[in-house]
Amino acid sequence: MAPGLSVARVQAMIAKSVAAALAAYQAANPGGGGGAGGAGGNPKPCSYKDFMNCKPHNFAGNGGVV
Repeated sequence: MAPGLSVARVQAMIAKSVAAALAAYQAANPGGGGGAGGAGGNPKPCSYKDFMNCKPHNFAGNGGVV
């Protein structure tokens, strides 16, 4: 470690940087973020009609893991 930098001082600098980054993230994403890979916010409800408009493949029940 560089002279004059104690472990406690480095930990304090890291904690300050993480707190600033978290505050900036929360300010930019007021919806509360999201799950993994999510866009955050409230998702639009999906009705059966909406689902069928996506033209899902027919399920035949034969086949392995995709």
